[in-house]
Amino acid sequence: MSEAADLSPEEEGVRAFRELSGSMDRVGGVLAQVEATQRTLLADQQQAGARALDAAGQAQKAAQTALEASRAARWPVASWTALGVVLGLLGGIGGGYLLGRSSGWDAGRTAGYAEARDEQAAVHWANSPGGRTARALESAGSLTQIATCSNPGWSVATRDGRRLCLPSAAPDRSQYGWFLP
Repeated sequence: MSEAADLSPEEEGVRAFRELSGSMDRVGGVLAQVEATQRTLLADQQQAGARALDAAGQAQKAAQTALEASRAARWPVASWTALGVVLGLLGGIGGGYLLGRSSGWDAGRTAGYAEARDEQAAVHWANSPGGRTARALESAGSLTQIATCSNPGWSVATRDGRRLCLPSAAPDRSQYGWFLP
């Protein structure tokens, strides 16, 4: 017989809840990684933008200086040189922007696909018999009681390094349980 067949309905509910909790923890971890990646990408884009603005300011100063020099000396070569420098800087800035933007899109797309795969796994589990049972227990208002062993007359014990929820005497001598789906 399988281990799942040996479990009581209560133990099966606890097992299902633990599986659900593990899935949700993984989804939360992926979301945190996506957020961290997006924050890093945003910071990189902001730094690239600041560098581009600085380079544009320097290019403008260089162009202004070159223009003044050409007017003063009337050298056509200086005008062409300044234009070449400005165009070279603008080309470098534009290329850097496009490269950074492309890498940001690629990283975002990769993170998005990873998150979608994790969400598909969570949906698949939610549609499994264990997922439907956990949803029914939650709808009945019993899932938290089962998962935390918080009803009167129930206590948490540890055996072989694992926690168990066991019946015990309630202080008012009543019997307590949880609603079944």
